[in-house]
Amino acid sequence: MKRGKRGPRTFRARPRKPTSKRMVSMLDLSRIDHFRYFAREMFEDSDIDPRVWNPLLASLIAKASTAGIPDARQYVKEREEEGILTERMANNLYRLLDRNKRWR
Repeated sequence: MKRGKRGPRTFRARPRKPTSKRMVSMLDLSRIDHFRYFAREMFEDSDIDPRVWNPLLASLIAKASTAGIPDARQYVKEREEEGILTERMANNLYRLLDRNKRWR
């Protein structure tokens, strides 16, 4: 039995799901080495012990790349209030975070 030509296919567009997620500024992972280099230089120039700033920098990168820049800024602010960071260092970190952000 011979099969006939099929009729025109009709495709229905899938309805888009409403997205409740808002865009959040996060650390640009393509520039993470740039961020790490300048942050490390800034910490090495300070009088903070490397045993303190190494985990602080790791936590800052983790927060900025997963939770977002606002949470990372809050983390820096908390460390400034605890007395670990000076106001100048906190401001430099804010600027560095803002320079290396990407909306996702």
